[in-house]
Amino acid sequence: MKLSLNRQVIRQRFHTPQYLGLIPSSATSMPNKTCPECKKEVHVRTSKCECGNIFYTPTRKTREEMEPKEEEIKEVKKVPSPPIVKKVIKDPADILQEEAEDLKYVLKTHKTKSKDIHQRFTIHKTINNIKYNGIFNESGKIIGIGQD
Repeated sequence: MKLSLNRQVIRQRFHTPQYLGLIPSSATSMPNKTCPECKKEVHVRTSKCECGNIFYTPTRKTREEMEPKEEEIKEVKKVPSPPIVKKVIKDPADILQEEAEDLKYVLKTHKTKSKDIHQRFTIHKTINNIKYNGIFNESGKIIGIGQD
């Protein structure tokens, strides 16, 4: 078992494309840049070369610079909320009466204490001497007709 495990480790280390020369080493190495003065390759995050050339000056913010300044903090003004507009809801009985007039239905009112619109009203329409009952919903909209 040990022998086969060692072979496996050897294969992993030495049978890589880089080791066999299939991929050039520059393709797998870290990103570098060339110093314009000494032509030496240095890592891209290097700010100063060994020859003294300065690529960039590293800057770090101090704690005071990171804290917000007093003048940057502004006072928040409260904006008044818009006025509430109440939607006027019509009585379903009024809607039913208007629609019955427009569509030429006959509206019949029943004397009852019930608040249900179907028990308070019935509508009908006569077409070619045939009486049709109107069908309406809870909001008073006429949605169709049905035959007795």
